Amino acid sequence: MTKQETVKVVTLIVMAYPAAEKLKDENTITAMVEVWANIFKDDNPRLVELAVQKHIATNKWPPNIAEIRDQMVTLEHPEIIPPDVAWAAVSDLLYSSGYGDQSHMLPPLVARCVETIGWDHLKEMHRGAHGGYKPGMDRVTFISQYTPMYEREREKAMLPKMISEAVSKTEKVLGGEAYRQIEAAHQKRRDQDELWDNLMNRDIKALRARAEEKKLLGGNENG
Repeated sequence: MTKQETVKVVTLIVMAYPAAEKLKDENTITAMVEVWANIFKDDNPRLVELAVQKHIATNKWPPNIAEIRDQMVTLEHPEIIPPDVAWAAVSDLLYSSGYGDQSHMLPPLVARCVETIGWDHLKEMHRGAHGGYKPGMDRVTFISQYTPMYEREREKAMLPKMISEAVSKTEKVLGGEAYRQIEAAHQKRRDQDELWDNLMNRDIKALRARAEEKKLLGGNENG
């Protein structure tokens, strides 16, 4: 977003909140344009303007930068799903499916959370008293695990490009080893899942081959 486009956005805010005292001072408005132009310089001006319009339509007070970036995340990253909506999707899937892991049908962040808890474990909790758990434990477990994951992803998405790159570079320098260890642990899990999938598929292929062989020999699948 250029400085000229920033002026347009700030003017929109000033006109929408005529009673706001801080927006009546010319020096304050000039400073606001400078700061906003710098923070939003790497962003799509239409997206910023839309976020401002959404704020104006739903809030009585002028927005600050964090509020607009929060609105922008909602518009630009619908895949970062709020905890209540994410749980509704997981709950529907748990209710409608059997014991086979169905987490692949969920959005990536939600699927990662389910993977961390364990589909089978979550399924048992979903059964409530039948599985030896109190009703609602599935929801409590999921929400407590998913909420911090959701907040971290949303915070990361809110950062302007220049700040995000600087933060990422600093994290790699100061916490590189920790991140490598976390990624290594996750990779081991992926490798193990792939191994089990391969073994399962191999067993299924072997059973099918045996059934076909029996048919060719004039037997039947149950013989």
